[in-house]
Amino acid sequence: MSDGLPLKITNAGRAALAAAIATATAVTIAQVGLTAAAFFPAPTIVALPAEFGRLAAVSGVAIGDDVVHMTAQDSTDAEYTVRGFGLYLSDGTLFAVYGQDDPIFEKADVSTLLIAVDVKFAAGEAAHIEFGDTSFIYPPATETMRGVAEIATQAETDAGADDERIVTPKKLAQRLVAVVGGVIGDLWGRHVNTAGLATGGGDLSVDRTITVPRASGAEAISGLLDDRAVTPAALRAVLLDREIVGGGLAMGGGDLLADRIITVNRASAADAIAGVNEDVALTPRALWSFPGADGATDYFQIPGTSWWIMFVDGAISANTTIVVTLPTTFPHYCRLAVVNAGRTDYASQDNDAFASSWNASSVTVFNPSDAAQNFWIMAVGR
Repeated sequence: MSDGLPLKITNAGRAALAAAIATATAVTIAQVGLTAAAFFPAPTIVALPAEFGRLAAVSGVAIGDDVVHMTAQDSTDAEYTVRGFGLYLSDGTLFAVYGQDDPIFEKADVSTLLIAVDVKFAAGEAAHIEFGDTSFIYPPATETMRGVAEIATQAETDAGADDERIVTPKKLAQRLVAVVGGVIGDLWGRHVNTAGLATGGGDLSVDRTITVPRASGAEAISGLLDDRAVTPAALRAVLLDREIVGGGLAMGGGDLLADRIITVNRASAADAIAGVNEDVALTPRALWSFPGADGATDYFQIPGTSWWIMFVDGAISANTTIVVTLPTTFPHYCRLAVVNAGRTDYASQDNDAFASSWNASSVTVFNPSDAAQNFWIMAVGR
């Protein structure tokens, strides 16, 4: 048996194969010619040199899209030496040849000649090659092809590198004993240790249990133990035990199982002016909601009180009394009105204007001076 012999396809064989591919047919390899002569396998050869016989028992099969496995045999009592051979098509065309100087094989009269070779083609060509005799085929076994395979030695089995030989149960068992035995020995020498909250463990000669104790709800609430794990149930107990509630002006709250809202109600403008409610908080806007607080007028209410302050300016002629109307009327009365801090203890030419009387809506101003004056009034009332 010979493997991997580099057969040379002849020009005639290549032309026949090309025609078969073009017509979607196949060429048929029908015979193997034998020669004892050494020759150079050139593609121009049309006949096998010094051919002494042909074998018609030729079988083959495509074992891939570019490889054909071929088998030929001679079970006669003939004796001969073979240095070359050729593949003939059914129409007599010499398809491919192989030759070398040393004998490829020698046949004795009591032996059977078996030629088995793999022929490499271009991709897709193997499907266009057939064989005249399919009564026996000895292809190499693959994952998708039944065939002949060599049994791996124990060394090859142990190495695990050969992907062509097959492994027997005995050799596999010996390999597994060596591997598993080593693994088990390593496992028994190893330990599973624990730390932190985990307890238990030991070597791997037996089953081991690793335990993490759970904290109860009461233990989680107390927050004292440091050797237990808090579970969702224990955490829920903590959330139920704790509350966030409002006090004073803050209202709302509850336990921590849900989002809570603490609310502080805002005082309205009316609340701010009335000064009565004790359950609302003043905001800057409410604080400046008192009449006149925005500075747009000449009067305003003092926040948190019922007192008002008003301002008026004007001019008065010499030795004259005038009544000045306030920007607005006090709700109840005017308590005091001051005009430029007027004084009456100097000579007439030095006397300032002053408020001689007032009421909720006006102030009477007297100018004792012999000259006209500008004045400013500040009035306070309720």
